[in-house]
Amino acid sequence: MANPLDVGLLDSLSIIFSMILVFAIVYGILMKAKAFGDNNGLHALVALVSALFLAFAPGVNRVIVTMVPWFILMFIFLLLLLQFYSFMGVKESYLFESFKKDKSISTWFLVVGFIILIASLGSVYFTSSNSTTGTTAVADMNQDGFTPTADVGATGTGAFFATLFHPKILGAIMVMLIGTFTIMLLASGGSTKG
Repeated sequence: MANPLDVGLLDSLSIIFSMILVFAIVYGILMKAKAFGDNNGLHALVALVSALFLAFAPGVNRVIVTMVPWFILMFIFLLLLLQFYSFMGVKESYLFESFKKDKSISTWFLVVGFIILIASLGSVYFTSSNSTTGTTAVADMNQDGFTPTADVGATGTGAFFATLFHPKILGAIMVMLIGTFTIMLLASGGSTKG
């Protein structure tokens, strides 16, 4: 029986949607930055070449296909949050002004975006799938279902968590977080209010 919600056909067209998305984002960034002056044709050409490179990198396409729904979910959450504040009587101009003044709000959105990026990369590159059967190989987990038993360098979800919670990786993440917050405090003149 035909299912109107079957997206199997759209899955095979994901490369086209990803190419359109990359083209639009690169073209928009080049137009905003005026990288090549007012030459819109050159902006479009660079954006088109960038989008065509996506056809030769199926891994990057899978990362984009994995990442985009999460960013859409974050965008919908932001819209619902703004709508909630509007229902409570807060003016839109005040919301946007506070968003511009308080740097911690944009920092949190950047952190969530970075987490989405890392999770998408891990989902694509730390799991191996068999293209003939469509099954995904996942490394074994302990009985509690959380502690990874795979080795660093293996494939599967367990290997991703083993790599993520490796002491060297945790140390590097801690150093980057300390550096990030140090730079933020120094740039704001020592004020924690942004």
